[in-house]
Amino acid sequence: MCVLRAYGKHFNVDAYMEKSKLKPCLVYHKGEVKNPKPIKRIYKWPESGINVVVSNASFENFRRQIRDAIKFLIKNKSEIKKLRKFKGVEGIQLNFPTSHDRDQFIQEYFLPAELIALASELGLGLAISEYPESNENNT
Repeated sequence: MCVLRAYGKHFNVDAYMEKSKLKPCLVYHKGEVKNPKPIKRIYKWPESGINVVVSNASFENFRRQIRDAIKFLIKNKSEIKKLRKFKGVEGIQLNFPTSHDRDQFIQEYFLPAELIALASELGLGLAISEYPESNENNT
């Protein structure tokens, strides 16, 4: 699932969420344990942040994630601008998860100009996270 991530070491996510129309799928606070079941090491969040679902499309459906992201950015422009200016926010990005097939010679991900223009206008970074095939539940 494609998400919008906003984060910052001094981002007061609770204060932001009191006024926000965006509904997060994840809220985290600096210093909280990141992985509830430690494997060998406990990881803690280095900053506070939120994740908001932009697209529920599967990892394999990158084109739909892109279409959904464009619609989401257009629909939520004013709210994202408020988030961008909120005290403590250091960065905002769209994260597109994909899975890769090791048997393929090349993997190509096309980002249309409309998405890039909207992201630029809103001050968003763009990230593509590749996961091993059939690891979709790891986000």
